[in-house]
Amino acid sequence: MCGSNCPAATTGVTDSEKSCHDCGGTAAPGRPERARLFPDQAEAVKRLVRHLRRAGKRGLFVSATGTGKTLVSIRTADELGARLVLFVVPTLDLAAQTALAWRRDGHLEHMVIVSALGTSGWDDLVAARVMSTTDPYALGGLASVMGQGEDQIPALTVICTYDSVNKIEETQNTGAGS
Repeated sequence: MCGSNCPAATTGVTDSEKSCHDCGGTAAPGRPERARLFPDQAEAVKRLVRHLRRAGKRGLFVSATGTGKTLVSIRTADELGARLVLFVVPTLDLAAQTALAWRRDGHLEHMVIVSALGTSGWDDLVAARVMSTTDPYALGGLASVMGQGEDQIPALTVICTYDSVNKIEETQNTGAGS
C-alpha cells in the first residue's frame, strides 16, 4: 500500500499497477518528479517497513556512502505514513543535504533543522522553506500545532545533528507538543 505522500496514491494508480517502490516515474500535479529506487533500495524499503510495523520495533539502516540511505529513509517514512519524523545526521552539511533531498522528493511539510546552522547563510535552504532553531520551546511550539485541523500543520520533519540531539530531549522536557 502506498503512503499518502506517494504520487501513486494521489494519481489514482492502484497498488497492483504501480507500488510506492517504483512510483518515481510520475509525480502528482505541482510536485517534482520523484527519483526511481534501484531494486536493492526498494527491497530495503520493503524490509524496513515490514520490520517497523511490528509493535515496539526500532531500526538502524546501515549502507555504504552514496548508496541512497536518505532516499530509502524518506520512502520508508512515506510507506509508514509518518507525520512526525526525526532524522539524525553527523554533520551540518549532511543536515542541509538531507533537508534538500526531502524537498526534491516532493515533501512540502514543515521542516526544521535543529542545530547551530542558521539557514540565512544557505540560500538553497531558504528557497526550500527549511527553518532552523536551537530553541526547544520553538520546536515544541511547532510540534504542539501538529494535527488535522484547519489551523494545524499536518506533518513535521525534524533533522538534527548528533551534537544537537540534546535539544530534542530538552524539547520533550518542556512539555510542549504533548
